[in-house]
Amino acid sequence: MSRRTVLVARGAEANGHDLAHDLARAGCGLALTYWSGHDGALALRDELMGRGVQIVLARVDVAGDGGGHVAARRALEGLGSVDALVLLPPAPIERGGAVGRDEWDEALAAAVIGPALFVRAVRAVVPGLQLVVAVTPAGGHDPIAAAAAGALVAWAQAERLELVEDAAGVRAALGL
Repeated sequence: MSRRTVLVARGAEANGHDLAHDLARAGCGLALTYWSGHDGALALRDELMGRGVQIVLARVDVAGDGGGHVAARRALEGLGSVDALVLLPPAPIERGGAVGRDEWDEALAAAVIGPALFVRAVRAVVPGLQLVVAVTPAGGHDPIAAAAAGALVAWAQAERLELVEDAAGVRAALGL
């Protein structure tokens, strides 16, 4: 099998480092996005580059507007192609006290609306992209996170995305 190039949304954030290492060990070229944790993203990039991994970073907000276009263009510029897109769930949000409309809107934007727009934007830049893998978030005991996870699963099924639970599922979906 030829080397895969993978764009991983949120892959350079703290919750994506393990998957980035797994994919690098499998010989993948990586385009990783991050929004927070700039120093950690740079350290991850430097570490993987030091091991000969072809890697590019894009600081974009997956839940914001325009991030998918920027990330896909950076991936194509740095890697030459994008074979697959992996969507990691957002980091859990710590909530205290009363939960209102703003918290629900934030959770749905981060877990579903943003990723849906991100996928649409990436596909516009990489029209032949066939494989999109969504890692399901753990809902836990937080009702907002559980609802957002359920909405993500429903959207991913409607879009016919590969749904997986963890890094092993990502590797299997990518054929690694």
